[in-house]
Amino acid sequence: EGMSEIVRAWPAAVGDQIALNAWPARLARDRTLHVATSSSAWAFELAQLEPKLLERLREALDEHAPAALRFAPGKLPERSSEEMESRPRRGREPG
Repeated sequence: EGMSEIVRAWPAAVGDQIALNAWPARLARDRTLHVATSSSAWAFELAQLEPKLLERLREALDEHAPAALRFAPGKLPERSSEEMESRPRRGREPG
């Protein structure tokens, strides 16, 4: 549990630019959040930012925050930039 809270908090915690290129994929039993990224370059960059991103997620989520972050290229949900701006607080929806 906690994945829905993470998905809701993600865009505000990491910022729009990162949210467009990286999205939470799954939360492991040890509370490591696996994050899908749009490229290996993004995965590398975000790995460098892990301490800062974890800090922001802890501020937003308290005990629901992940213990660690792991970034790897993967499939991102389909979202348009207009959708991101007009519905910033919604979770992932089919569509």
